Amino acid sequence: MWLKVKLKKLVLTGKYRIRVNDSAVIGTDGIHYGHTFLWVDTSNPPKTGTVFSKTGDFEITFSALRSINKSMTTYYGQFGPPLASLSTNFTKGDVSFAQRIDGRRKYTLLDISLYGSGPPLIYDPSTGIAVYPDTFGMAPYADFMALGILWAQFVDEKAAYQMMAEKDDSWGYGLVLYDTNADFEAVEEVPFPRPEVPSEYAY
Repeated sequence: MWLKVKLKKLVLTGKYRIRVNDSAVIGTDGIHYGHTFLWVDTSNPPKTGTVFSKTGDFEITFSALRSINKSMTTYYGQFGPPLASLSTNFTKGDVSFAQRIDGRRKYTLLDISLYGSGPPLIYDPSTGIAVYPDTFGMAPYADFMALGILWAQFVDEKAAYQMMAEKDDSWGYGLVLYDTNADFEAVEEVPFPRPEVPSEYAY
């Protein structure tokens, strides 16, 4: 039996560390869970096969980073074109979650095997900030795992409405950037006047 719960607001709190030099997610338990999904260095992306997130028998690795000629709308604003799309792979995909009621009874909550292509993550290429870090509705990412959330599925109702009812493909599925404290620098136009110098020729 599945239980569907509709929440107006959900606030999850917890602590974990992100090592700035390599974006590694470290839990308060000292376990390395993988790479943060919050940003990626688009000028120096992780190599193919590098672990993106892992827990138990479950592992997602980086596949490729490519440029896409598209703009996307978020609550924070519009990004692109271009945007950066990060592909992932499920290299070890056995996930099994169970709940133990007492010493004798154990109930399986989720038991699946996932292999092959994982969900692409969409980033702003100039800053590396995640615009749509989850485009399939599932986010088995290191940041969540470090907080004790091993599996989660997300659907943003406004984004889904914009996509389905309004046919606005600038919105995406899953997690949507709501806000950030990142400092986006305004693009300045710098005038470069043509120098007025006489033309000279050497013979």
